[in-house]
Amino acid sequence: MPRHHGYKLVAAASLCAAATTLFPGQAMAGSINPSTFNASIAIGETVTVVKKIFTDVGGGLVDFLFLADNTGSMGGVIGNVQSVANQLLTNLSTTYTGSQFAVARYFGDPSESGETFNSSYDVLQKITPLTPLAVAGINNWFASGGGDLPEANFYALQQGVQNGATTCPGLGSDPILCGTSGETVDWRSGARKVVLWFGDASSHQQTVTLNSIKSILSTENVALVALNSLPATAGMDDDFADGGQSGNQASTLTSFLGTNGALINSFASVPISSILSTVEAAVGTVISTQDLSLKVVGGAPAGLDVSFVCTDP
Repeated sequence: MPRHHGYKLVAAASLCAAATTLFPGQAMAGSINPSTFNASIAIGETVTVVKKIFTDVGGGLVDFLFLADNTGSMGGVIGNVQSVANQLLTNLSTTYTGSQFAVARYFGDPSESGETFNSSYDVLQKITPLTPLAVAGINNWFASGGGDLPEANFYALQQGVQNGATTCPGLGSDPILCGTSGETVDWRSGARKVVLWFGDASSHQQTVTLNSIKSILSTENVALVALNSLPATAGMDDDFADGGQSGNQASTLTSFLGTNGALINSFASVPISSILSTVEAAVGTVISTQDLSLKVVGGAPAGLDVSFVCTDP
């Protein structure tokens, strides 16, 4: 439903008649009622008119990060992951008219031999309103490498949510192992942050622990939907303490986030409509704030002072 904002126009005049037309300078306004106002007043008198500004219906600002494991074990499912991700992107862009999208991938954890903080996480497309660019990023996902089964899940989540912030001092079980990829998603100010996380393996905790990523996602008010290619308690939901915290990782993390978290196991067998409903539930209600700037078209006539007072935000 369109929201309306009440504004009061006060005109102090040295002319006997004045007509003004108002419009919002920085708002998505569907209409202003009344659109024009006419009055005749004597010198020194004032007149007041209440105008209501009806803003257009909008989906609010929602930024989605599509994040996927791109290690070799994903070779058998990466095509399906891309298909589901592309369908979700198309549907979400329609559901949330204020949505934008980013795409990233991750490989082995920085704690693994042959990996670095830079090679473990890669942003393929920063936040953009152009869905073809996001689609191109998703289509560039591939399966390669990975020295062992656990991967850089938690490190990638931390890098994505915190725009490439350093893991120092010691977000991981190894306090000396800290650094940054330098990769930024460039979330929009005021946008709802949502991460759609695809994978098939648990995470190392030497770089970022389970407790650390729980705290980060909660503090940043992130909605997280984990799409596990394997059944419950396996794959992303496996248990790998790695000096950090024990527990089935994906379910522990999403359960901790409450309504902001959701886990879909064996997602390839789940209808896209059900996945979309799960994502929408995790995103929740999105509120868009609009700042209104009003002025007199053509400027106020000489000798006439016009001011605006917000009476009902």
